[in-house]
Amino acid sequence: MVKMRRKMVVAVFAGVLLLILGGSLASFAAEGIYSDFQPGARAQGMGGAFVGVADDVNAAWWNPAGIAQQEKGAFTFLYSNPFSISGFTLNYLSWVAPGTLDFINGGFALSYLKVSSKLEESWDTTNEMVAPEMWILSLAGTAAEDKLYYGINLKGVSVSAEHTDEGTIRRGGVAGDIGLFYNITDRFSMGLVTKNLAASLGGEGFPRSLRVGFAGKFMDNKLILAADFNSKEYVEGKEEVWQTHFGVEWAVTDAVALRLGSDKGNFTAGFGFKFSLPGKYAPEASLDYVYTSNDDLESTSRFSFTILFK
Repeated sequence: MVKMRRKMVVAVFAGVLLLILGGSLASFAAEGIYSDFQPGARAQGMGGAFVGVADDVNAAWWNPAGIAQQEKGAFTFLYSNPFSISGFTLNYLSWVAPGTLDFINGGFALSYLKVSSKLEESWDTTNEMVAPEMWILSLAGTAAEDKLYYGINLKGVSVSAEHTDEGTIRRGGVAGDIGLFYNITDRFSMGLVTKNLAASLGGEGFPRSLRVGFAGKFMDNKLILAADFNSKEYVEGKEEVWQTHFGVEWAVTDAVALRLGSDKGNFTAGFGFKFSLPGKYAPEASLDYVYTSNDDLESTSRFSFTILFK
């Protein structure tokens, strides 16, 4: 039963993308492809509750405004095989450079996301390779020192599909995000992100999504409690629903952190381990892991590796 569901997921995923390329799918499908993949093992370990935290290299994806509140640059890489489905991979790279844009008292980030799905067989398709890609330029600035930050994402989107009979089909487009981050007090913060503004893929638009997050830091910032709420269209026949994400992170030591969360009702758990790379002037690094359950498919394990520049 699980194996059949896994094949159906890949089949639907490939079919959706091919229909987008052909221009015959309702425009909402493109938005779902990119909003459902959540880069960052740390953020995912907290159940995807990260918009109100946004304090590391993953802020570029979750809430670009968070880039401006950071002090150190970083580079991260994530590779994942979602749901253990053969031929289905997720790759994400991001480099964040805070404190580099003096004219807005902020910084920038460059990110890249690629999802590949190889469908060996389905009801009427053979040997499909579907590969959506996204390039993101993030800019973030400070509106009120230590209080209010803002950020934008400028996204280039590309989807290609290789078909045994029709060859390679490609479509491209653009989209934008706007994010805000506000420190309510020294302990509590909130974030707000609206995604896919002026979005277009292959001449068709796709809906915006809204996400709001709240976070609280306790025990000298060693304990973080967070909650996110996001809108999503066309779920279970409904035009719009609100989904919930809850997470907790506990820094056991300066080097080790434990995480638990609930991502739309799915259990998540993970850890982070910071260490120094070899060499006198070498930067620090972080290895993060997350386990995500799923009621219908196999669980997913993800690792991300991050270099933390001094």
